[in-house]
Amino acid sequence: MQTNIFGKHCLLLILLIYIYDLTFCFGDDSFKLKQVITIIRHGDRSPIEEIHEIHPKVNWKKCFLPSKQKGIFNEDINFQQIHHIDYNSYNNWKKLKKTFKLEDFSIICTPGQLTIKGFNQLYSLGKEIRMKYENTLTFNKEDIFVESSPIDRTIQSAQAFIQGLFNSNNEILIPIHTFDIKTSSLFPNYQKYSELNTHLHEYYTTNIYYKKFITETLDFKLQLTNLLNISDIPSWLHLYDNTMCRIHNDYELNVHFNESLINRIVETFELSFLYQLQCRKFIVLGMKDFFKRIIDNILTCQANNCEFKFLLFSGHDTTIAPFLAFLGLYNGILPKYASSIVLEIYEDLNNELYLSMEYNGKELNWKNSFLGDYDIISFSVNKHLISFKDFINFYAKTINILR
Repeated sequence: MQTNIFGKHCLLLILLIYIYDLTFCFGDDSFKLKQVITIIRHGDRSPIEEIHEIHPKVNWKKCFLPSKQKGIFNEDINFQQIHHIDYNSYNNWKKLKKTFKLEDFSIICTPGQLTIKGFNQLYSLGKEIRMKYENTLTFNKEDIFVESSPIDRTIQSAQAFIQGLFNSNNEILIPIHTFDIKTSSLFPNYQKYSELNTHLHEYYTTNIYYKKFITETLDFKLQLTNLLNISDIPSWLHLYDNTMCRIHNDYELNVHFNESLINRIVETFELSFLYQLQCRKFIVLGMKDFFKRIIDNILTCQANNCEFKFLLFSGHDTTIAPFLAFLGLYNGILPKYASSIVLEIYEDLNNELYLSMEYNGKELNWKNSFLGDYDIISFSVNKHLISFKDFINFYAKTINILR
């Protein structure tokens, strides 16, 4: 009987030591948050291409701004203009002011244009990020770097995020950097790397599961053409995009588009996207430059104080999903509008750096990533925090696939 009591006491003591150890590890005195890197998908938008032969024709309204104007707007706050600048003209940016009325935004949307709903999604996300880090990070203009793909909806989404980050009554303005579409590293860039098409072709022609998928999609395509009484179906991308944009904004669909049919379209497009992301050479080549930029940025934090405390990259679903796929963490579900990846950079008492990552507010387990598969996680405080050295080691091993 005494042995059992002693055993229980030992177990309790071990548990208390473990809890104390975790508390110590994550205590303010041992780990300091050095930097936060946030990667976002733009907010809700109009379709990239309208499909009038399938869905009833509508005039897309409720868009954020005319495509040539760069600003931020919310029905509940005052308008504030933030100047969009090119990366090479950082010192030339300036504050612009203009007053808009609400009716100015009830315009016919251009293809792929940010809606007011999309603006509000990113504005809310910016506020959430501010609330999460306002006690651990300083949010001054000089502490923040913002980059966007050179597309209106991502630039405007970045502006919306900034407005939420600084709250509506804060007049601090942040320059938004863009690169030419031919050189941007925020997504697999076919104009920058023509080999991307080669890698995909090799993968598709040798993957038996992809060939089976294509056969099944051809059968589904035939069913759709017969059902809708049309000669052909556009790309799965445009069919999916047009259908989902209408659903998100309460616009009318073709009468044949019931829940079952819509789910089949979603599943077909997500699978086609997933096969693309499973081509390892495609993902590594397409995202290696962006990962290298993130690593180089973190290295400056290790050498001295971080140049920026907060970095924002505004991109697309083709930014979020390939980023996760590069790490082996993509779940096959297309990133929704205003999805976000948040990388937190910590420093311990020995000036060693560690990384934690969240996707849409949920902490990701590094051991479920390719880092765990490669068995190169040498030290981890827990499943959500890995050493920066291991991250660099993973990157070096990953890009070897291209050699």
